[in-house]
Amino acid sequence: MLWWSAADWAVARHKFKERVDPPLHYFDVQVWNIEAALPEINALFRSHVVYALPSTGIYTPQDKISESMLDNTLAESARR
Repeated sequence: MLWWSAADWAVARHKFKERVDPPLHYFDVQVWNIEAALPEINALFRSHVVYALPSTGIYTPQDKISESMLDNTLAESARR
């Protein structure tokens, strides 16, 4: 089963910017590519999306992500 790992883009950009390398431009290009492909991504993954970096700015722990892949709770709660 395929899963998409999503993030709040503004928060992800801020965290990326805190790093020294690579340049921020690379992040922006990647997000642009993802935005362009979102219809296909959404069609492929549907509800199989986990939010690894939500708007709180706190990374979702790996064990919580793994658990949610088994029961879909993280994917469902992030949509509310």
